[in-house]
Amino acid sequence: MGSRLDARLLLPIALFACLVHAESLDLWFVATDTLPLIETNRVSNPAAIGTLFTQPLMAGSDFASMALFYRPVASLTYAIDHALWGLDPFGYHLTNVVLHAVGTVLVVVTITEITDRPRVGYLTGLLFTVHPVTVEVVPVIARRQDILLAIFVLGTISLFVRWHRRWQRHRRQNREWTLRPYRPLIAALVAYTLALGSKETALVVPALLLVWATLQQDEGPMQRLRAGLTAMGSFAVVTLLYAAVRVAVLGGLGGYHSPFGGLPSYTLENVLLTAGKYVLWTVLPVQFNAAGTDATTLSVGLVFVGVVALGVVGFVVLAGRGWFTRGRHTVWRTITAIGCLVSLAAIPYVLGVGAETPTRLDPPALVEIVVPILFVGGCGAAILTAMLSREPLTAATRRQLLFFGCWFVGPLAGLLFAKQILLQPLSFGFGIRNAYSVLVPVLAGFSLLVIGCVNRFHTHLEHTPTIGDRTGNLTAVSVLLVVLVSMGAASPALSTDRGWEAAGELNQRSLDAVSDDLADTPNATVVYLVDYPNKFDARNASGRNAHSVTPLLSYSIEAWLSLDRSSPSTQVRLVRPRAVESVPPQLSSATQARDDVVVVRVTDDERS
Repeated sequence: MGSRLDARLLLPIALFACLVHAESLDLWFVATDTLPLIETNRVSNPAAIGTLFTQPLMAGSDFASMALFYRPVASLTYAIDHALWGLDPFGYHLTNVVLHAVGTVLVVVTITEITDRPRVGYLTGLLFTVHPVTVEVVPVIARRQDILLAIFVLGTISLFVRWHRRWQRHRRQNREWTLRPYRPLIAALVAYTLALGSKETALVVPALLLVWATLQQDEGPMQRLRAGLTAMGSFAVVTLLYAAVRVAVLGGLGGYHSPFGGLPSYTLENVLLTAGKYVLWTVLPVQFNAAGTDATTLSVGLVFVGVVALGVVGFVVLAGRGWFTRGRHTVWRTITAIGCLVSLAAIPYVLGVGAETPTRLDPPALVEIVVPILFVGGCGAAILTAMLSREPLTAATRRQLLFFGCWFVGPLAGLLFAKQILLQPLSFGFGIRNAYSVLVPVLAGFSLLVIGCVNRFHTHLEHTPTIGDRTGNLTAVSVLLVVLVSMGAASPALSTDRGWEAAGELNQRSLDAVSDDLADTPNATVVYLVDYPNKFDARNASGRNAHSVTPLLSYSIEAWLSLDRSSPSTQVRLVRPRAVESVPPQLSSATQARDDVVVVRVTDDERS
């Protein structure tokens, strides 16, 4: 490495990551799959651990009838947690927070390894730790798979990059074969195996490593591809072995069996909305509230005129300084500047359409998805305009940005192929947990551009170059900072989220009530829960930044009864599950039992 990483800074960064999510340690069990994951992966003795590697995820629960996944590494962590903590949620949340801190440190190490610039690594790690998407993953025990995936993918990439550079030096120096240069490769293969055992999304890693290895070669395209394929042979072997084990355990490749009423179709609208939502998850995961956007034509017109007027003034100033007539890429500068102006100017128009005009997309979807897409698109066009107005990027920076782009797009292609991400394309929060592991390339690209522009601007100040060069770098930094500030507005470091806290309180109160009601019917095999409160009314979501709070379902309650009452044979059926505006202060119920069938009607003070 040309620049060395200061290991002394890694501990403060890890502690900061823990501090940001310290509030999650007080949460109860939240989300649909948390309790089933604990119940199905607990083991009575160490010898039973082997069964976790020979069965699907959540084997024996209703989830296994809807989907088949093979994630034994994640399952093992739940088994260890249950052995250590029993049903104390603190320990499970502590594991998630510590794993997130480990992932943050690996972000710093990996990005520094790739870019050879420690400042880029530090900034990426700090942005990763406070990113709003982490609120969707770290507090949720069931989403530990995504944290483990990120950890082992980062470890794989970092170790592979280190090995590849050693191997290249070893080959250029014509040294005799020894095992030492290959130790990082062996470690990378182990990390890749663990990543596959955490979540199948890791299957894109060999393709990413192939891209990186190919970009490092200075020869022609075929020589680059040949060198990359040579380096990837061992990863192909591990992938084939994993596929064979997965097929043997699951009886096929696995996945969802027509979930939620059937898989969606590949319509252009679904794909575009999903791709735009995927970008927003990582760049601007802030939900725009469409409620009450009854903007009048006058107000929309005023905002529209204001934005356009501001853009025109800026356009005239740039034109007066020769941005669009002197230097390189004048045509592209003009196109991107116009694109920026059009994107930002369209925001008030879309707000007006969403409030007043019936369309195929309901108004909330327009505001929550289209508006931020226009904002991000406008900022992206502004960044391109600024970048094109100065000296070109170095070859190394271009290669790194290309690799980060492939790293970001690769998982999206896999998710689109599996169709799961296409489900509920108008729901901003659905699937947002998938963004956790792809935050790294996006934030690394931002950090690389910000630090590069700041360094150039500082150099330009010292050598007093042309005003155009200064303006380009300053504009790029300004727009990048606008995006980063918008991203950080919903950061867990700056705002307290009450979504998971309220969900935990509701889960604990409602499940305790069910356990108490069934205490006198230990032989019940079928339980009907009528009017069971399992979620919150989305219209009353103030103070809750989390977009993906999921309710308890029947198999979640079955898992709790098995854990709490040791009654794994109890079947639960929800009848008219209802949403509540807030956590009920007290729940009461009326229980009717006939033989082994129990009907529990749940009420609370607000409804009585």
